[in-house]
Amino acid sequence: MDAQKKKELEEEVKRNVKNIREEGMKEIYAKRMEKLRMEAERVGVFRDNIYHDFTPQQFVEVAWGGGDTETVCLNGNDLPLDNVQSKPSYMFETGEGIKYCLVAFNAETKFLHWVRFNIEGDTKFSTGRDWFRWTPPHPTQQGGKNRIFFFLFHQKEALDLANFKVISKFSREGRDGFDLKKFAAKFNFSIVIGCNCFKTSHRDVSDKVIGSLKDTVDMDENKGKENPISTPC
Repeated sequence: MDAQKKKELEEEVKRNVKNIREEGMKEIYAKRMEKLRMEAERVGVFRDNIYHDFTPQQFVEVAWGGGDTETVCLNGNDLPLDNVQSKPSYMFETGEGIKYCLVAFNAETKFLHWVRFNIEGDTKFSTGRDWFRWTPPHPTQQGGKNRIFFFLFHQKEALDLANFKVISKFSREGRDGFDLKKFAAKFNFSIVIGCNCFKTSHRDVSDKVIGSLKDTVDMDENKGKENPISTPC
């Protein structure tokens, strides 16, 4: 075999190996996505009409500290209410130049806990801005177990937040009656990157959070804004 034919054969082998690897990875990702869809179905995303039918692209990690089973959100696991009072950290795989929106809400009470726009894939809050600052879950004694969902959306473009009214963690303004589908439609979010959720129930800290909430809270960040945007749906 001459040198040219040998080189061509080697290149063909490399291409075949690359194709086999790529096909193998596609199969792995397809199985992973299907498993995530089954998890979303299991916790009631489709059954309870929380959002349109979709297949999550990846797992979105949400956690509150130590990384043990009582501080990490794992698609419907039970978490002690006292462990989820601070704003959580998050982690997910990102695409270069892509912006993301993370939203958290209570599926039972329709209360909006958190909205963060313009995330560029970090876990230290160094990118993105909170519109609705994190308000901890606060199930009532009569409410049983509540599901707190986190949905990560792909933003088609960065949002100009100059005239958005920043909502304090102590304000219930705009938070009651949250509808995820209307929220996504309002901001033209059509791609769900992933979702996660946990369950929790009433503890004494619930009453403290409820007692701290006001109809509206004035904030320095909102001074000078004319007719600022404050409704998520």
